[in-house]
Amino acid sequence: KTLVATANHTSGTVSLVQLATGKVLYEIAVGRRPVDVAWWNASTVLVSLLDDDAVAVLSWQHNRLELTRTIPVGDAPRGLAIVGPEASHPGTPGQTPPRAFVALSGHDAIAELDVAAGRVLRRFPTGGQPGWLTPTPNHRWLVACANVPGEVWVHDIATGKKLSRRTIFDDGFNLGRPVV
Repeated sequence: KTLVATANHTSGTVSLVQLATGKVLYEIAVGRRPVDVAWWNASTVLVSLLDDDAVAVLSWQHNRLELTRTIPVGDAPRGLAIVGPEASHPGTPGQTPPRAFVALSGHDAIAELDVAAGRVLRRFPTGGQPGWLTPTPNHRWLVACANVPGEVWVHDIATGKKLSRRTIFDDGFNLGRPVV
């Protein structure tokens, strides 16, 4: 069955919905102002918590969501991105786990997470107040939209090096999630 996780910003919860029926299977309190959710693997959901400066790690087991840990990440986490083909086929022997990234709008940076260890691995700078992230289909680059000014940044995932920075407009806010 196909499951969809949703961040419920004002209630501080995440809901797990069965797509075929639209039925809410489970809802759990996760923290203050969840912004984004992403499946890290087939049974783990990551949730950015804007006012807790953290990413919650939820486990889907035995028909329930459980909060397994909270990873402190820095000021004002927003968009999440999962990178790697392993994300769609977890548990294959010899595969490395997918890579998780979060936009930190209060630090003007992107953080890469070690989900298993519950820590930040590295950070790399972006424009002001990055909100949303998207990996490219080749899993080599990470695209970030920064709000101040309205810029699109592209980073090499392996090195964290900035490859491109393009201003869309000088006085705007609220660039949405990039689609590649």
